[in-house]
Amino acid sequence: MVRLQDRETMGADTVSVEIVSRMIFGCGHHAEVYSDVAELGRHIPQDGVVLVLEDGGCSAVAVTEMLGRRGVWLPVLAYAENINADRIVRSVKAGVMDYMVGPVAPAALITKVHKCYNEGATMLGARTRHASARALVGALSQREREVLELLVEGLSNKEIARHLEISPRTVEIHRMKMMAKLGAKSSAHAIRLRLDANSIN
Repeated sequence: MVRLQDRETMGADTVSVEIVSRMIFGCGHHAEVYSDVAELGRHIPQDGVVLVLEDGGCSAVAVTEMLGRRGVWLPVLAYAENINADRIVRSVKAGVMDYMVGPVAPAALITKVHKCYNEGATMLGARTRHASARALVGALSQREREVLELLVEGLSNKEIARHLEISPRTVEIHRMKMMAKLGAKSSAHAIRLRLDANSIN
């Protein structure tokens, strides 16, 4: 599924939206055209790629920022006939997944959309794991987090006890509670959750 954004701000380039949507339909995919960023905000899709045609003044960054404010992540693919490298760099840093520049053939467009969709699914999975792990780690007590941090560093229970100046038995109790709260079946699982919690800035 491909979401095309946006018709109204394209001005004289509106025909480009129609041409691109025909290309997408012609390749057997679905496309929806939104009149502006506000309309997209009112009808945010659950899935797909948001394709932003920038030549008429629409900003892929504005679309990405709006989605972020709504707590939604969808891959954003931008297209422009002409654009400078600095703008592309700024946009990618802001979260735009990819750019197409210059004339594009239907096959190339669909290939790029598929690439963004697949990469987007991978990134969404990573973001979901990050959010889940962060919530689990955030529910730990301060001492449980300290035990987890030292476990990540590879310390044994005895070494953790010396570092925290508590008994090995107390470390075992904190560790058991920490593992239960994380739902971790092994130390390796707990370490993976800790790494996932810090995997996205």
